[in-house]
Amino acid sequence: MTQKQVKPRKNAPYPIMHYEQVLDIADYLEANSIRFGRRNKMLFILGCTTGYRTGDLLELKVRDVRIALDMGYFIIYENKVNKNGQEFVKKKKPRKAEILPEVEELLYQYIEGKENYEYMFPSNKKNSEKGHITVDCISREIKKAAKYFGLKNITAHSMRKTYGWDQYVSSNYNIEYVRDLFNHESSEYTRWYIMINEIESKKYKRSLAKFVSPFNKKK
Repeated sequence: MTQKQVKPRKNAPYPIMHYEQVLDIADYLEANSIRFGRRNKMLFILGCTTGYRTGDLLELKVRDVRIALDMGYFIIYENKVNKNGQEFVKKKKPRKAEILPEVEELLYQYIEGKENYEYMFPSNKKNSEKGHITVDCISREIKKAAKYFGLKNITAHSMRKTYGWDQYVSSNYNIEYVRDLFNHESSEYTRWYIMINEIESKKYKRSLAKFVSPFNKKK
């Protein structure tokens, strides 16, 4: 990684660092769309608990999920994208993600009555070319929810980063463990990816507040 790549990035998506905020956003997504609330919440929860890229999750059909539920885990060949968001022809190796019991229960409820050929996360539009919701669409919904709770720089990409940040903290800050989860080539890239440098910098700079004392009250 070059110095240019690891310096702070303006408006880069951040992970959601507190689990209460994740729960709040999930509930907001469900409550604020009568027709697509369950879809939005299910996608958000699946993104935060598997760490798969949003674009890969959107390609899932009900059939894929039923197979995964039978096995107890997902196996997805993750699409590798370049900095312009364009898919590389070469695919990365498949990544396995266990389905948590709590997520399993939600998935069974969500797919009840659905046909195998249906997309898990169908488009709002009947004549949609792809048939499923777009990354931009769910990103707008997540941004709206995050804004409601006073969070900035939260997008659809934050789901994957939230997964990475949680595993980083839960593993006692084992960056190699997270690097392996994401199939990253280096731990330096993983630190850059889940915004560790930016997050730690903000936290450390707060210590400077000890140098500030209030003005004396005028008599």
